[in-house]
Amino acid sequence: MSKQEDLPTGVSAPSLQKELLKHLYRSPVWLLLVVATAVFFANIATIEIFKCLPGISVKKHILLDSFFVLTLLFPIFFFFFRPLIQQIAEREQAEEAARRKEREFRTLAENSPDVIIRFDRELRYRYANPAFREKTGIPTEDSIGKTDIELGMPAHLVPTWEEMARRVFASGESLTFEFSFHSSQGETIMEARLVPEFAPDGTVDTILALSRDVTARRQIEEELLSSRKQLRALTAHLQQAREEERTKIAREIHDELGQVLATVQMGVSLLAEEYRDHHILTTKVSALEQMLKGAVITVQRIAAELRPVMLDMLGLAEAIEWQAKEFQKKTGIVCNPVILLQQEHFERDVATAVFRIFQETLTNVIRHSGADRVNVTMEERKDRLVLIVRDNGRGITREQFGNSHSLGIIGMRERAYALGGRVKILGALEKGTVVIAHIPINP
Repeated sequence: MSKQEDLPTGVSAPSLQKELLKHLYRSPVWLLLVVATAVFFANIATIEIFKCLPGISVKKHILLDSFFVLTLLFPIFFFFFRPLIQQIAEREQAEEAARRKEREFRTLAENSPDVIIRFDRELRYRYANPAFREKTGIPTEDSIGKTDIELGMPAHLVPTWEEMARRVFASGESLTFEFSFHSSQGETIMEARLVPEFAPDGTVDTILALSRDVTARRQIEEELLSSRKQLRALTAHLQQAREEERTKIAREIHDELGQVLATVQMGVSLLAEEYRDHHILTTKVSALEQMLKGAVITVQRIAAELRPVMLDMLGLAEAIEWQAKEFQKKTGIVCNPVILLQQEHFERDVATAVFRIFQETLTNVIRHSGADRVNVTMEERKDRLVLIVRDNGRGITREQFGNSHSLGIIGMRERAYALGGRVKILGALEKGTVVIAHIPINP
């Protein structure tokens, strides 16, 4: 059987030698025993050799004895102690590298504004930087070897820290969480990141905890969120006020100005009938009548654009179909609406938002897309109205989509957000643009 086969399963000769060298390096007694054994056997071998060489003087005997001992010890030194010396040198280099890394770590940690703590598997502190003392008032040297409970951590935080630490020790992966506590300055919010530190055998030996005070950042985020909510509430209020004003103006134009123009038109028609024998007068009256007809049509158009009567009277589906026909009539761009709704009337705010988003989308098609066809789909999905407008134009770009001056897109989003919905815009170069609006039916 070969020497390789005599080794334990999964252990190679180089690794076995390396482990033996580590053992000898760590145990001077064993190292001395090995040297003594080597010298003993070298002397035995020398004595046996000199038995075969009688008649040698004492001086030559001593010289030859020393020579043979050194000769026999050289292979032992070369094959055994030389790797040991290399092992010692490598270990010293590794220890120096470890000391250098520790110095670098401490240089960074000692000057960091973040709290940096290292603790072991028993959750006892092995290191704490000066920021720990500044934040807690506990001297760093007093924290070494103690746990959070012994250092007076608030009782409600101890289970959280222990649970997070157990997760990191078990998984070997970093973990981030937030915690808060009350201090003399009020509530303090900290963001902690636990980073595992591995032992040579690959297990998690210690954990490095980096904690940062994010109180100011959270306050700013809350203020920004509150400000955004207020702006959106203001936008919704302004849009509602504008819609109400549009409805009022459209009604006044339609009811009052429209009726006046209709009455004047009727009077001019009667006048033309009464003086039909006066050709010159009849011609002038007919011209006035045509002008009045045009004025009536203009008034109706303006009133419809301000607030379509059919949106309130006939419902959202009819208003969308009417707008699609008007769009196709004015622009020549084919517009195909497919509407699949289970009900005709929706809440006023919902119907208005969907209709205005549709109008703004068609306006963008005219201004930017260069399309010759628009497909429109509107349907109910569970508790939402979904409007999809797809064109075959040049496609919206990322720059256009993210442009802060794209007030039309911003307006569509705000209308949807005000009701708890959303607007998504997709585009590909030369493949058109798709606008998808989701609006809750009962916001």
